[in-house]
Amino acid sequence: MSRGAHASPSARARNAEANHAGWRTTVESTAHSRPTALLHAMLDLTESLDGGGDPALADALRQALAARSHDGAAPDANEDSRLDRVFPSFPAAPPRPAPETPPTLLDEEQVAAILGPSGAFASKLATYEHRDSQIDMARTITRAFNEGKHLMAEGGTGIGKSLAYLVPAILWATTNRRAVVVSTNTKNLQSQLFRKDIPLVRRAMNVEFKAALIKGRLNYLCLRKLLRALASLESETAPSERPLLAAVLWWSATGGSGDFSECPDWGGANCRGLLPKLTSTSEECLGRACPHARRCFLMRARAASQAADLVVANHSLVFAEMGLQSPALPPYASIVFDEAHNLEDAATKHFSVELSAVRFRFEFGRLWNAGFGRDGAGAIPALVRQLKEGVLPAGKNETKDLIRDAWTLRDLVHAAEDAVPPLFEALRRGLGERDESRRFGAPRDEAAIGAGTSAAQEELRKRIRSATDRADALSRSLRELSAGALPLQAEALHDLDAAAARLRELSADMDFVLQADDPEFVFWVEPADPRQGGARAVAAPIDVGKRLAEGLYSEKDNVIMVSATLSVAGSFDYLKRRIGMGEIESGRVAEIAAGSPFDFASQCVVLVPTFLPDPAADDAAYAAELGNLLADVFLRSGGRGMALFTSYRMLQAASGTLEERLPPAGIEVLSQGRSGSREAITERFTREVKSVLLGTHSFWEGVDAVGETLSCLVVARLPFAVFTDPVVAARSEAIEAEGRSAFTEYSLPAAVIRFRQGFGRLIRHRNDRGVVIVTDRRILTKGYGGWFARSLPTVLTPCPERAAFLDAVSSFLQPAGN
Repeated sequence: MSRGAHASPSARARNAEANHAGWRTTVESTAHSRPTALLHAMLDLTESLDGGGDPALADALRQALAARSHDGAAPDANEDSRLDRVFPSFPAAPPRPAPETPPTLLDEEQVAAILGPSGAFASKLATYEHRDSQIDMARTITRAFNEGKHLMAEGGTGIGKSLAYLVPAILWATTNRRAVVVSTNTKNLQSQLFRKDIPLVRRAMNVEFKAALIKGRLNYLCLRKLLRALASLESETAPSERPLLAAVLWWSATGGSGDFSECPDWGGANCRGLLPKLTSTSEECLGRACPHARRCFLMRARAASQAADLVVANHSLVFAEMGLQSPALPPYASIVFDEAHNLEDAATKHFSVELSAVRFRFEFGRLWNAGFGRDGAGAIPALVRQLKEGVLPAGKNETKDLIRDAWTLRDLVHAAEDAVPPLFEALRRGLGERDESRRFGAPRDEAAIGAGTSAAQEELRKRIRSATDRADALSRSLRELSAGALPLQAEALHDLDAAAARLRELSADMDFVLQADDPEFVFWVEPADPRQGGARAVAAPIDVGKRLAEGLYSEKDNVIMVSATLSVAGSFDYLKRRIGMGEIESGRVAEIAAGSPFDFASQCVVLVPTFLPDPAADDAAYAAELGNLLADVFLRSGGRGMALFTSYRMLQAASGTLEERLPPAGIEVLSQGRSGSREAITERFTREVKSVLLGTHSFWEGVDAVGETLSCLVVARLPFAVFTDPVVAARSEAIEAEGRSAFTEYSLPAAVIRFRQGFGRLIRHRNDRGVVIVTDRRILTKGYGGWFARSLPTVLTPCPERAAFLDAVSSFLQPAGN
């Protein structure tokens, strides 16, 4: 029985209605103008929905099809009678010619004038305000392009960093016909640059240029996979997934880019199940041999990227393509890393290897997933369906033999899947009652990693080898068939080979992580949700700087690092060491720290309530008093506040009091982990002035709440990384082994940069005004507190008395209209 079959009819109808409400109206109103094949596919999907489908939508589709038939056009005679032809093809992009001459240098004064008080932006944009610090940064970036240097460029909040690098980057690219890549850490900034900032530059500057946005392949819809899912609805998709599948089909067939983030209805739990059915890994992708290559969304995005002057990418994609002749990025010698303070973390994440039960199930599911239809889904059932439909040279006996071999492979995959839980159960036993990670290394201590791990690992390795060997044998048999014996023979072979290759890679990763014998990596086991196996094992590089220096900085003319927080105590040395810029020869790396245009002394006050206990001395007592104080503060501020925590445990401990005292005053409490996704919480917070947001690590940066909605920012604790974190501990040990101080060279500078990021949430515009409250008294009582204090653009005000502190909050916020 398919998933969702036991849901009540009313529940199924409500789910279907909620999932496809976003596209139903559009379908009904425009169906008459859409291709016949698309209407048939949408009707099939609509009639397959839970609860009997959507009668109104089905009627609209039938009426549109009847009108086509009434017009007298035979369906097979129509150009749009094949569903694949509904998707437009794209012209082949000519390869970018290699530069043949030395670059033409840019005029610094021209760049400065464009951003100046009488320049292109000021003359065409009524609200534009020129900023001297922005011009200084743009000049320095221009100089880096001209001199072939790398650059560390820090720009204070409000400086307009994106324009400071986009203007010289675009001029450099168009003047010299050399592509420039801009890389971001987050998809949000990537989208903002491409959809807001670059169009702004295009409107203001009289320069013709091509810009492209490119992401990793799993962000794009695979047309081959979509068509397969539609052709085998019952076996490939659950009923609950089909409303979203219909939304994706309509969006992609009516002008959608294929980038899932742009599909209005993409979201929710069903995305996780549909994603592997609608995307292709590099092993699964047929490339130019795919029958849909000329209509491929990924290839279209890559073709646009290869032909562009300016390419907006992300850190992970840049690392993945580093040192390769990239199909995603054009040949480039210049790159700008925005959000560069995150570069070490982004590189660490990219180069890490993770073992999880979810990953194993995902890869096994490519071959066989028991959850759908009578025979399941995946490459094996798809192959069996082809064998039953095909015409084999030796007739029925050969067909039976191949089908038998395919089901034997299914049984071996199932056996391998059964060997996964014992491995992760053993890893979980090694953690005991701990709710935190445990490091392990070579020679491996079986007691430390978990009794029985080695035996479970060996058994799983053997079963994966049996499955992949059988897949290879089946693949050889299929290759002996004459061409055309099966309906989609080449695709079936490719999917089978790709799934086997991924399993081999997974097995090799398992051995790498659990052997733990690479001295350049740190290895650990950490708890996971019981539904995800109860544990996961991870290997992460200790030093990413050398990788970046050898694979990136030494290969490029310009690597420009941009962020609001690159320096510590006025020096860039910390981040240079961490990300490998210190490996570059002397004189090759330039620096600039351009200050913020904001008047922080008048726009904000920073208060330290020293009457609170030391958080390091008694965490529980501190959290209890903190909750009561925050309630008092946010009642005074009328909401309009955000509190940044360093751990979810402390957030939970403090939130109870807030959730008890604030709602009766009409103040909504938005708590991370309890009030929805990060995006949903942020959107509600920026919309509802009388609200308070409580967040941990991900909220310390990237929240851009301009105006009154954020008038009171609380930093609940100085943001030191947890010293027991495996990566932090391993890097600290590496520094100490060289005779240096891990605290002053690693932990403290990293905390200062995070602290500055958190502080930067408050003042986002020259008209913003507010209070910053640092509730961690150590900023004044400890010697290292001076590092944090000096990193702020204004002074700290100690508040030893509770009543006076609360009065200071009210007094400063009163002019804002509280």
